[in-house]
Amino acid sequence: MASIKLTGDTSGVITVSAPAASGTNTITLPASTGTMALTSDISTTSSALEVSRTVTGSVTALRAVSIAPDASIGAYPTVNTLSSQVQSDAASDILVFVDGRSGQTSARMTEAVSGSTHTVSIYGQYMNGARKWVENGTPLTIGLSLDGGTAINPRFNTYPRGISTQANTFLVFQGCSGGSTGGTEACAQVTAVIVNPSTGVPTIEGSSQRRSIIAGSGVGGSNNIGFGEIADGRYKTGLFTSGLFRVGVQWRYTPGSGFSMQDVGTQAYLDKLTTNFNYYNVANPPGYTQLSADGTKLYFTVVDHSQVFNRYAISSNFITDAVKVAITVPCSDYLADGKTQFIDSTHFVFYYKNSSSRYAVKTFSISGDTPTLIDTEVAPAGFTKAWNICPKISDTKKLVVSSFNNPGASGNDKVFTIELASDYTITGFSPLQTIAIDVGENMQPRNLSGNIFNLAQVTGGKSTNQTYTVNAYSTTQFTYGGIATASASSGTTPLLISGLSSGHSSLSVGSDYFVRATLDGQITADSTLATSTRVGKAISTTEIIVGDVT
Repeated sequence: MASIKLTGDTSGVITVSAPAASGTNTITLPASTGTMALTSDISTTSSALEVSRTVTGSVTALRAVSIAPDASIGAYPTVNTLSSQVQSDAASDILVFVDGRSGQTSARMTEAVSGSTHTVSIYGQYMNGARKWVENGTPLTIGLSLDGGTAINPRFNTYPRGISTQANTFLVFQGCSGGSTGGTEACAQVTAVIVNPSTGVPTIEGSSQRRSIIAGSGVGGSNNIGFGEIADGRYKTGLFTSGLFRVGVQWRYTPGSGFSMQDVGTQAYLDKLTTNFNYYNVANPPGYTQLSADGTKLYFTVVDHSQVFNRYAISSNFITDAVKVAITVPCSDYLADGKTQFIDSTHFVFYYKNSSSRYAVKTFSISGDTPTLIDTEVAPAGFTKAWNICPKISDTKKLVVSSFNNPGASGNDKVFTIELASDYTITGFSPLQTIAIDVGENMQPRNLSGNIFNLAQVTGGKSTNQTYTVNAYSTTQFTYGGIATASASSGTTPLLISGLSSGHSSLSVGSDYFVRATLDGQITADSTLATSTRVGKAISTTEIIVGDVT
């Protein structure tokens, strides 16, 4: 081995040695002045793994960043605004289901029977200036009197149904049967009730529509009432049996006029009436029923999650045949949790879990009983089952979706939006946001006004509500990619994807840190302010170990 020794002016020697093995080795010195590090000065363990990324928006040092599909960073979602949740003062103010349009009112109903009269009392509920649910203490009473005898076997809606086509309007149903002179009687009536959104005062719209049937003298047999309704509160059906006599009745709601009534007496209709019409204990947002473009069919969705929706024939605004035709949504990758929402008379959306266990949405046109696929879009990872889909009233291609009690989600309610383009293709989604812990009643979104939606539910045994202001119905999604090591608004910047991130302040040692729900890159250890995206664990008040460290 050969070597060269460099001796200093006063003391010290540097020896440059060539290896004994044959070969040519080249050392290239940089064209700059600096200090060379020795192997003893270089750590054998790196404190962090970093990559360089192009900045297309802007990033802030020590904040989490979102990775775009092209691997750039700097674009953040537009997040919709959730107000704080307001809870009623007393459990006695509890609402059941809000009106089907604006979500500003609800109603409670009690019943009483005296002699031949069955009476219901309607208590209107409204949100006061502090957005708390308040019940008006003066009820509206509606009586249903038999022609004679004692009212028995009373039937009534346990609470009024919100009518989806009209704000602050509810369907009230009463029915009873009993003895009368010369025979037996079955009787029922339907009333539209409007609840004042400022005072909770309930009033009747139009007039109560009453229908009874009395068997002839000496005719034996029982008297009975069967009834059903379509999920948005606009249609009510009744099948009355008195002795050997039967009659079918249909009520239909018209905005501004209340309910009208029509007998439907064919035997085939009567035989199907009580089994084919759905009876639901919930008022749904607009779009759960839809009249076809030619006015001859009434489509309505199934409340329970399914791949089908139903259709009835309709004429002069009344359902002419109780035959319920089930229409299967063409969806080859369907797995579960199907939810249909009509957009207009010729289009609907279908939200579902696909065969890869990811949620997705499809848009369809429909002609007659035949749906035709327009577009499909898989929802971002982590999206959940839909319970209610509520369209914006002035633009039904903009949709608010709520879900509740999702498996593995600790009972948290979720909310997000879907936006469609003018040609019904899917523009995109807003980020999934957590609302609250649910205790059994589903979250009911209603379009209060413009892009503001009211979210009503029951939490902790009391009625609650909050507003959901949509700033963007579709936006870029947040896909966590690491921690920015420096602020930048152009060019490239190092991105820490694993290891030690230092320079933070006021961290809670030992706590896990997550991306904050504002989705602007801030991180937090507060679970009430966080998303489920974990960044790392604080090992000092200024340092976080980024990555999967427990």
